[in-house]
Amino acid sequence: MPTYFYDDKHLGRVYIGVRRDARRLIARWKDGHVHVSVPAGTTADALKRFLTVNREAIERLNHTVVAYHCGQVIACYKCKATIAEQDRLPGRIIFGHDGDDVVLSVPRGIDYHSESATRSISGALQVVMGERAPALLLPHAGEVAARLGVQPAGWQVGRGLRKLGHCTTQGVIQLSRALMFLPEDLVDLTVCHELAHLTHFDHSPAFHRLLDSYLGGREAELEARLKNFKWPILR
Repeated sequence: MPTYFYDDKHLGRVYIGVRRDARRLIARWKDGHVHVSVPAGTTADALKRFLTVNREAIERLNHTVVAYHCGQVIACYKCKATIAEQDRLPGRIIFGHDGDDVVLSVPRGIDYHSESATRSISGALQVVMGERAPALLLPHAGEVAARLGVQPAGWQVGRGLRKLGHCTTQGVIQLSRALMFLPEDLVDLTVCHELAHLTHFDHSPAFHRLLDSYLGGREAELEARLKNFKWPILR
């Protein structure tokens, strides 16, 4: 399937695949970018009209629209990451530190619209924040558990992205390094979710009542915010 791309000012780089058997234009998200399948013979004007008319609907299909640029500051849990540029080591991303804050220096002249650049920067952010998670994330999770009067058998930091937390049958709670990109109340949603599994190892009504009590009656509100959260990394 021949593939081209088009830079849209709202959606970023859009990848277009021409399908001879396609009867209409279809948009989907993959790796943080919009991919549109179009019938053979579709004109550039027709594509632009499709993106303009359906932009809001396309944006709603995925809440992880990821785009990076030089000077960008990414809010992380109890720290931040700034994207800078460097020309000392072409093809590499260099980490720098300022206390708990991080500077990611990417090669000067990088094409921020490219899928490879997006993947590289996203991956670098995940690695460096994963290194910080034990010192910044786990102590807070322990404080939440102590406040609620529950104690897991242990804490771990995991690399999973889709699954933000997990409670083992032995009572060990694993928190994803991806939580480092959430605000504190959404971190607490995941922490409390896993702590509630120490009492109810299911998602029964009793589990949700306990979780809602842990969150001060805010479970539904926080779940809705998490569902609509715009992640600064690819997931």
